[in-house]
Amino acid sequence: MRPAARVGDAEDLRATPPGDEAVAAVRLVKLTARHLRGAAAVDQAVSARPWPVALLARELEDPQQRCYLAALAERGDRWSRAAVVGFGGVQQRPDSAHVTNLAVAPAWQGRGLGRRLLVALLDQVSARGWGPTTLEVRSANSAARRLYAGAGFHEAGRRPGYYTEPPDDAIIMWRPADDARAAPTARDDPGEARPC
Repeated sequence: MRPAARVGDAEDLRATPPGDEAVAAVRLVKLTARHLRGAAAVDQAVSARPWPVALLARELEDPQQRCYLAALAERGDRWSRAAVVGFGGVQQRPDSAHVTNLAVAPAWQGRGLGRRLLVALLDQVSARGWGPTTLEVRSANSAARRLYAGAGFHEAGRRPGYYTEPPDDAIIMWRPADDARAAPTARDDPGEARPC
């Protein structure tokens, strides 16, 4: 049994699914130290091996080679108390970019928020000229694999036994640089932030 999350600025991550208006109102912003506990709570809610807050904090220390975004949902009528309902990150490597994490709170899944985060991250990769993009995904995670394929990623290999809790292979996925925009970009939505 998973220990209870220290939610901090995250909302009840297993709450009733939000309405369409709430999903449309989610803002993507640069993930900062004030969002760390919320991002960690989202990761704990969806991952068998969530990243500790300290690891997330270290990822924010190099903004020239990393971009992390938080998906914020308004809490009540105040953005100043917005809840983290998703986050994602990408880092520059010598010959490519690598998606390090993409997580959406359970109550917010299946509503297009993961796609919005991924598209915004890929826009950052393109804007920074980081080249092709890679990632690993659990072989059993068919929803994530469909999401990535829809954004122009294709399967490029397998790492047997890469994941341990529960045991699973990693599918290595690859997206060419400037993939002829196989998927819509954040630029297609003038209200979408490009914060990194």
